Amino acid sequence: MGHSQRMLWGYAAPTVLVIVLLASRQVSSLTAGIAGLAATIPPAVLALPDGQGTMAVLALESGKGAWLAWHAIAVILAGLFFHEVGRIVTRQRGEDAASTEYSHRRLFAACFLLGPFFEAAVGFGVGLVIVVPTLLRLGLAPIWAAVFGLYSQAMVPWGAMAIGSTVGAGLAGLPADVAGVATVAVEVPVLVALLLAFWWLVGRIGARPGLNAILDDVGWLAAICAGLYLTNRYIALESGAIVTCGILLPLRFFRDERPDLAAWQSLIARAAPYLALTGLVLLTRAAEPVEAWLRAASTLQPFADSLGFALLHHVSVLILVVAIGNGLAHGLGARLWREAAVAAWRAAWRPAAVTLVFVVMGRLTGASGMAGAMTETLVAAAGGTAVLASPAMGGLAGFLTGSNVASNAIMMPLQAQIAAHTGHPLTWLAAIQIASGNALTMFSPIRIAMGAALIGQPGGESEIYRRSLPMAAAVAAALFAFAAGVWALAG
Repeated sequence: MGHSQRMLWGYAAPTVLVIVLLASRQVSSLTAGIAGLAATIPPAVLALPDGQGTMAVLALESGKGAWLAWHAIAVILAGLFFHEVGRIVTRQRGEDAASTEYSHRRLFAACFLLGPFFEAAVGFGVGLVIVVPTLLRLGLAPIWAAVFGLYSQAMVPWGAMAIGSTVGAGLAGLPADVAGVATVAVEVPVLVALLLAFWWLVGRIGARPGLNAILDDVGWLAAICAGLYLTNRYIALESGAIVTCGILLPLRFFRDERPDLAAWQSLIARAAPYLALTGLVLLTRAAEPVEAWLRAASTLQPFADSLGFALLHHVSVLILVVAIGNGLAHGLGARLWREAAVAAWRAAWRPAAVTLVFVVMGRLTGASGMAGAMTETLVAAAGGTAVLASPAMGGLAGFLTGSNVASNAIMMPLQAQIAAHTGHPLTWLAAIQIASGNALTMFSPIRIAMGAALIGQPGGESEIYRRSLPMAAAVAAALFAFAAGVWALAG
């Protein structure tokens, strides 16, 4: 084995270790992350250019990683507090916590429309926070609610008003609309793969679809794909999923439920906190003067090249505001506020810690030069076929960081490097990066730990992983098939 190959395996070893530990089902995501982070430090030291102060650089990059992680941790804390307040309000109003009324149609609507809509509007895994309790109320078993809740991340390229995809397009030097349309082309087979996995999973819980249901699903998925293309082509990248799902979701509800006035009123009352959150997010982002003022008035930015945390604008603050408003509107007393806070912290600390260790690990992998060195070695060894590794590169960054912004920030320059060395179109490499990096955030230990926390089973990540394996396999197959098509057409 040559020196370059040994170097490649040495740099890849921490990630391989994490995957092996998670696959063993003997350790939690947090333990696997701590082991992976510890294993990352030695090769990161070796990868740093000569002349740099090793400990100073590692400390600085770890700090930058921790700051990036804080953006997600803040959402986890606020989101679980929002969830706990909502649970207590539901209990105080005497509403049933669950019914046994889940069906194939309702599961499809929750997975492919409701969750992606809230993820598009808010981002940062909030779709998961909203869909998992919805599935629990429909009577789904907790583990299955967490598994199907992952579908809320199905359209993450357009999550949080497509902030990650916008960053990726900018790093690739592509117009946003060009990157958006190309990403739709990659996303279509991903969504088809997720639908195939969905049919298999619903069969496991006794809701196996018949031919009419399958054709109905195909028609709705075709409408979703058409909406994504049209919005990206003729409106804006940022509007892709929020406009598409925002139009189709009420149509679907009306078609499936045939609600009368009383049903509409009940739905609006239950959905009021979620609608308020969506409206507040859109108001603070769609109105440019309001957004500019909120950012300028309150942004914290400890590192010049890091994301700013706007105290009056960050989505976690908006979630907290709506949660407090919901509790005040229903007269929660000090004892119930304390109950919500304690329950939220008990549920949140583990996914918050998982987020911290994995994002720092991803930051060290990219900033030390390890990721770049692996890419150079890959291109030198594989030549034009290096494009076949593009989905794995994007997916790896998404898996480790749980963030489409971080995934594109780490890997997009390297994807551009592959395009330049192999002659493959940069537009397609950029689209594969955006789609793969976003798709694998769905299966990030960060999201899995959050799902386990939402169902009250912290530490139960291995079972969620086991049951969601068909989804991951289907998504990976779709992404690699698309990359193979790009390679074949270019050859």
